[in-house]
Amino acid sequence: MAKKKESTLLSWDEVDSQLRKLGELQIKKTKLEGTLQTKINELKANYANQCSIIQAEAKQIETEITK
Repeated sequence: MAKKKESTLLSWDEVDSQLRKLGELQIKKTKLEGTLQTKINELKANYANQCSIIQAEAKQIETEITK
């Protein structure tokens, strides 16, 4: 049978402090994920814009060739 692990926290104040720190870390992570998503969205928009320009030029060339 596995041994039961005991917490290294010795008081409720220590538990409270660790819970507060955990909450702060989760908030920081969420903010970073939001920043990441914003940058991804910007990259996708830039990519879509560049692709549409390239596609329009390619279509124009194809039209000229097939006349």
